[in-house]
Amino acid sequence: MSSKQPGSPPLRFEKSASYDLSFSGSKTSSKRLEYYLNVASDFGLARQGATVQNLLPLLPPPSPGADDLGPITADYQVRYTRDALQRLFGAPIDETTVRQIAREVVLANYVRDTGLEEIGWCYWTQGIYDDWKNGQAAFTNHARLSFTPIAKSPFPELPAPSAQS
Repeated sequence: MSSKQPGSPPLRFEKSASYDLSFSGSKTSSKRLEYYLNVASDFGLARQGATVQNLLPLLPPPSPGADDLGPITADYQVRYTRDALQRLFGAPIDETTVRQIAREVVLANYVRDTGLEEIGWCYWTQGIYDDWKNGQAAFTNHARLSFTPIAKSPFPELPAPSAQS
């Protein structure tokens, strides 16, 4: 595989790359478990049984009838092979795609923290970025700003709020 610029040496990958992601909660609702397992479906693990329907019978709630499964941790380790990295870095990638992927990663991490959740939804929303880009001065020296609408959530089990302040 060669790089795009004429005369450049071919792309060489000597090592693999890995990605670690961890979710945990001391009080985990079935909805939160579904959110944790959403990542499993992104990697094809749902076909192997990593679904809420399959796991709920194995996780009885500490209090009967409560939607609290107690402490749960889901850890994901993803390893990319040499061939996968060559395909990834050898394919053209546009700014919009990279920005969208970054937004989804930030949102996934920020919604787990009540102090960062609102910022995550704002960062996720393209319209807020467009507003900032068109009038950056309007984003400073305010005690509180309100944004609406917030973009639709990329996670089916985690609906987006209608507005953020």
